[in-house]
Formats: sequence, C-alpha cells, structure tokens
Amino acid sequence: MNRRGFIRSMTAFGAATGLPGCATLSAVGGPELKVGVLSDIHIMGPETATYFERALVYFRAKGADAVVIAGDMADYGLVPELQNVADVWYKVFPDDKLPDGRHVEKVFVYGNHDHHAYMWKSATTGERWTGADYERVFNLSIAKDPAAAWRKCFREDYAQVTAKTVKGYTFIAAHWDTPGGIPAVKEFMAKTGPSLDGSKPFFFCQHQHPKDTCLPFAPHDSGIATTALSPFPNAIALSGHAHQPLTDERNIWQGAFTSIGTASLKNVGGRNWRENGAPYAAGLSKAAHMPDVRGEDCRQGLFMRVYKDRIEVERRDFFYGLPVGADWRIPWPLSRGRPFAFEARAAATGKAEFAPGAEVHLEVKDGETDAGEPMKRLVVSFPPAAGKGRVYDYEVEARLEEEDVVRTVASKRVMAPDYYLPDAKKGLPGEAWFALCELPEKARLRFAVSPLNCFGAKGAPIFTSALWKQEKLMSHGDSAKPKTKKGTP
Repeated sequence: MNRRGFIRSMTAFGAATGLPGCATLSAVGGPELKVGVLSDIHIMGPETATYFERALVYFRAKGADAVVIAGDMADYGLVPELQNVADVWYKVFPDDKLPDGRHVEKVFVYGNHDHHAYMWKSATTGERWTGADYERVFNLSIAKDPAAAWRKCFREDYAQVTAKTVKGYTFIAAHWDTPGGIPAVKEFMAKTGPSLDGSKPFFFCQHQHPKDTCLPFAPHDSGIATTALSPFPNAIALSGHAHQPLTDERNIWQGAFTSIGTASLKNVGGRNWRENGAPYAAGLSKAAHMPDVRGEDCRQGLFMRVYKDRIEVERRDFFYGLPVGADWRIPWPLSRGRPFAFEARAAATGKAEFAPGAEVHLEVKDGETDAGEPMKRLVVSFPPAAGKGRVYDYEVEARLEEEDVVRTVASKRVMAPDYYLPDAKKGLPGEAWFALCELPEKARLRFAVSPLNCFGAKGAPIFTSALWKQEKLMSHGDSAKPKTKKGTP
C-alpha cells in the first residue's frame, strides 16, 4: 500500500470510530462547505446580543458559506427584537458578505418564542398579557404578520418551508407552526426530496428535535419530520429548542438519517427529576431544594466543515472561547458506517470514575422549608469524578445498615455542576442535600455516591467509611463530618 492509500484507510478508520485526533490523517483537500450553526439566541435589546455577535465574528473568521439559526431568535417574539438580530447580522456580514466579498447565506427559522412568546408577560411565571396591554404587544409582534417581519428584517421573501442552495448543497428551512411540528414539511419533502442529489448530504433545519432521534428525553415534534426525512439517509437535521449542552453526546444521533441538536447561545436547559435540574421541573425534595444549575455561562454552537469523504462538526463555547469537546466526525457516504448510532456511541463512551482514595464529607447545615420555616439539612459533598468518560450526573443514596438489613431509604440524582462546561473547565466538586426530616431517625446510614455518564452508564461508587446516625432532629448548629473512602464497605 502506498502512502496515500494508507492515509485514506486511516482516515476512514478514524472517522468510523470517532477517535479524537484523527483529523491529522484526513484525506487531501479542503472543505467544500463551511457552516456556522446556532440556536436559541433569545435576543431582546441590543445589550443581549454580545454572544451572538461573538459567534458571528468567529464564523466570519472561519470563512463560513452559510449560517444556520434553528429558531428562537426573538426572546418575546417582537419585531424590534428580530430587528436587533438583523442589525447584528448586517454589522458582521454587511449585505450578507464576507470581507472578501463572498456571499454568506442566511438559513434562519422561527421558533416557538418567535411565533407566540409575545403573549407572555413573564416567560418564567407564564403570566400573560390581557386587554389593552395584549393589543399593544400584539401590534409589535412577529405573529401579527410573520412574512412582513421577515422581509423587513432580513430583506428576503418568507415561506413556511423553503430551500436554498449553497455551493451545490441544499438547505431546507422550516418555520415553527404547531407544537406537534410543521405539517407542510411532509408535502415539501415528498415533492422536493426525489430531486435532491443523493450523493451529497442535505441539511434540514427546524426548531424542534425530530421525534425519536437526538436527545430523546427533550422536547420534540410529533414525528412529522422523522417520517419525512427517514427515506433520505443523506439528510442531516439541525434543531434546537431543548437548550441541552453539547457535552451531552446524545446531541448527535444516526439512524435512518442524521440528527444533531444545536444547543443554545443563551443558557443551559434543565433536566427533570434532578435536585438541581430546574427550571423545567423541580427535583423530588420538598424540604431541601438545591440551587439550580443555571448555566448562564453556557453559550454554545457548532461549526461544520463538509468534505467529500466526511463532515467535521466542531463544538464551540462562545462564553469561554473554547472547544466543548472533541469534534464529531461523520464519515461520508454513510455506507462507511454510522458511528453516532446511540448503541454504538453508548458502547464507545467510557464511564466516569472517582479517583482512588477519594473522600466524601457529611455536614449538617441550616436551611428552610418551602414555607420558610427553619430546618436542618445534611449536605453530602464529594470530589469530581472523571476517568475515561465524562460525568453527567450523580446518584446519591442513603443506605440503611441495621442487623441483617441493608436497603436504600433515600435517593437523589443531581446534575454534575460542570456537566455543561468545556472539557478544559470541568473538574468541579459536587454535592447533594437531604433534609433531616427525609432521613429516618435512629437508623445507621451509609451514603453512597455513583457517577453516571450521559448514556446512564454508572461508575463505581464511593461510600462513607463511618455509619451516620440521627438520634433526633438535630438542634441548631450541630454537625457531623465523617469521611469516606472508595470501594465496597
């Protein structure tokens, strides 16, 4: 085998396995297409556009041929907000052009905020405008005339579903219609799909994730897009809405086609049933609520390079100006393999583990009930897990050990405080809170902490080396701090 043949064979191997560093073995030739990808930028006033401008400047420096925004551009769905988006765009790309005069295509779509957030007086509480206030806000809304708002801000015609061609590659953009999806997509794909070049990928953009693809736990459509795209293995769907960080490997899925979650340029979204996982749902504790992992420093997006034999997807954090993790490398054509099918990816993703000799501390601290009454809570703190895999969340259990009985009497899940941060920023210690009223009195308890990766694979737990016993609901200021060690008690 000659040198060129060796390089090509190793490139195929690296792409198929998704191994970091294999870009150095790439086939000769530059990318045919370069695309910046954002979602959920949630612009209000000009002062909220800092990271949007920063991302566009990055894409400009990389020579982007197109920029995708997968919805939720205007936070409250108002035309002045959309105009702020356009103003920043034309500041960075005057007349839709790079500094060298090359055209940069806009592939933007409306999301649910653009579509109907004007109705909310507060998106946090769900309170809505009424009466004359509603009429005043509606008159400023995109919803009053979506096509007119689009033409005014972006200087182009509007259609519910449209296609654009960039350097021979097709982009299909579908604007929000209903929570269940965009019915017009089905007819559009039936009519347009057969004419697409099957030897090249094409890109489909909508706000919601297609059902049963990436991030299956997150908000998605009713299956309209999945059904419409499944006959086309060369389809690559780009979607947002869930605000899930790009550290979560479930943001990329391969099956009948490829589906990619594009994170958010605003903040990280919550996870249900984690004690610190709001805003979308509170945890299980009714008396020891933990602070939410808000992720205001989570400002993430993608930059894609499309080659003849692969697609490289850079995950980028625009708050820190750092890569989030190793690039995703999608082999092309897909007959070379689908390394991002969940089953294959879960098997290849390593478990997070605690370091040998890791210690955990218990400490009783003051707290308040939901009603604002004084209470005591037990804080279980532990060092970060790492190892081959990245920790996503932790399972923290209180295990009763009395006579011949060993059983879990209380259990919590908490997001790792750094689960959304770039690789260079991870390594934060974790903790979980138990209200003393949640734990049995006079029972000897051992606390176990297990790390989990995003696919749910669990690393080895660490245990408290000493049993902890609550003789009674402890008085103000009492504390206990037994340490722990790794291994089976």
